Amino acid sequence: MKIILITSKFDFESGGGSSTELDQKARSLQEKGYEVEVITAFSKGNKPYNLLYKVHEENVDSSSLFSIQKGIYEILKKYEAQTNIFHIEGQFSYGGGIYKMKKGKIPIVVHFNRELSSFPDTRHSAKNGIKQKFRLSLERLFGFPLINNCNAFTFTSPYIKAVYNKYGLSEDKSSVVPDFFDELEVLESKDLSSMLLESRKKEKQIIQILSTGRMVKEKGFDVLIKAFAKLNNKENFKLIISGDGPQKDSLSKLARELGIEKYIEFPGWIEKQDLSKLFQESDIFVLPRWRPELTSMLVLEAMAFAIPMIVTKDTALSWQTQDSALLFEDENSDDLSNQITTMASDSNKRFSLASKGIKRLKELDYHNSVDKLNGILEKLK
Repeated sequence: MKIILITSKFDFESGGGSSTELDQKARSLQEKGYEVEVITAFSKGNKPYNLLYKVHEENVDSSSLFSIQKGIYEILKKYEAQTNIFHIEGQFSYGGGIYKMKKGKIPIVVHFNRELSSFPDTRHSAKNGIKQKFRLSLERLFGFPLINNCNAFTFTSPYIKAVYNKYGLSEDKSSVVPDFFDELEVLESKDLSSMLLESRKKEKQIIQILSTGRMVKEKGFDVLIKAFAKLNNKENFKLIISGDGPQKDSLSKLARELGIEKYIEFPGWIEKQDLSKLFQESDIFVLPRWRPELTSMLVLEAMAFAIPMIVTKDTALSWQTQDSALLFEDENSDDLSNQITTMASDSNKRFSLASKGIKRLKELDYHNSVDKLNGILEKLK
């Protein structure tokens, strides 16, 4: 049985975790006996890669939403005689819906790992404009009925699934299939996870806190900096915020204004191997803000490196981590500061959370994810 996965591009250098996750999904399906090929729709963004399956490089016009969906429809028509199933990303779902509406014979699975741009932001400080509300109304009236022509929908968490079902995506066709992640397997083969876990028992004179990501407002690094400023005995802490982006200068300015710049490092964007080193050296990992419905590959990576975490409560992140993280109220710097203090003052707590993180990661193992996806694909044969 052959499956073609359609993604935007392959960029393993600076494209975040999406390329790595899709590659693991493709290889996992191969292990299940599928013949797998991948189409990159925006191939001008590809960076050199060497993969274990064939990649077709297409270049869809990305000048508008209409041109993108039209391009995806044309790709589906072009390759329909070469596959038994298509697996497409949520950003291409309208193109998939058009293909099925026009009697396309090949089953389509649509995978959603993030919200549509029209979805209202449910965070406390979010402002949702009239234009956004109008677009959501159009998508509920016309877009979702179109997408519902596709055969199955998968989601990375129950939170994002609930939002799509609320706005009209068929619940009967919807399933949760967590991200495909294999870092724990790699680390355990080197016995690194157990070594790191043991290191969490040690008392530390300086507690190193790590946060990382693109420096934009949505990531909430300002909340973390304000929380850090409220800590007692700051000389016992070091905060590292890696990444780059439009807010980098303003975040540095905020640290200076709060008089804590000597405790904070902003190393900028760093290579994956250097980030892995920071995961190994740090004592606490914090994700200060994220869309409530979205999971994060960084959470999985932190669990693999046996680093205890602090994430926002009542979100997909808290679902990902279960009981392996301390939780704080979204955008509440006082609460975040208290949780940092709680974790920093108790090495047993850090060890316990790190242990639970590895246990939770095994529950989210990609072997379980591919079994769930395989069950969906079997029904579409």
